Amino acid sequence: MSSLYDNTSDQDLLKYIQLRDEQAFTDLYDRYWEQLFLSAYKVLRDEETSKDIVQEVFINIWTNVDLGTIDNVKSYFHQTVRYKVLMELRRGKISEKHLKTLQTLEANSTEDLFNFHALNETIESTIQTLPEKCREVFVLSRMDHLTNKEIADRMNISVRTVETHISKALKVLRLSLDGSTALLITLFFGV
Repeated sequence: MSSLYDNTSDQDLLKYIQLRDEQAFTDLYDRYWEQLFLSAYKVLRDEETSKDIVQEVFINIWTNVDLGTIDNVKSYFHQTVRYKVLMELRRGKISEKHLKTLQTLEANSTEDLFNFHALNETIESTIQTLPEKCREVFVLSRMDHLTNKEIADRMNISVRTVETHISKALKVLRLSLDGSTALLITLFFGV
């Protein structure tokens, strides 16, 4: 179904949402709901909790009067969902499958595992050690959520080169982090 805002940028939709435009909100919701749900579900394997997380993200968008601080809507949504998934795991709302996986971790590192801010800082500093092109490709892929083809077109390199840079970045991340943190890297970056 076509909408008035089909060709409107995410940033413009946010401006309309601030003006309480329900159609702009519906369009933004339709653009991102499925991929955000799948992102949460991939980790939690719990349909209701994943739906609740995504609903919460969109409720926050509708009720937040200062959306001007969001520079990249897609990235903002994905980072927010990741954070909320981590908070769900931290609160103990995890499936048996996750419980079995987490039981293999050392008891004293479990608390550190869920310290989102420390994890984020570690990931950021590790990413900064990557060679420039590798870092740029990884950020475009995993933080800005561009496809390999979009990255290749933007950087004027082959898709295979993009894949090679991403593999290298993920390997560096896995090697530089302890086992429990590497598990989260696997869950969130699809290693």
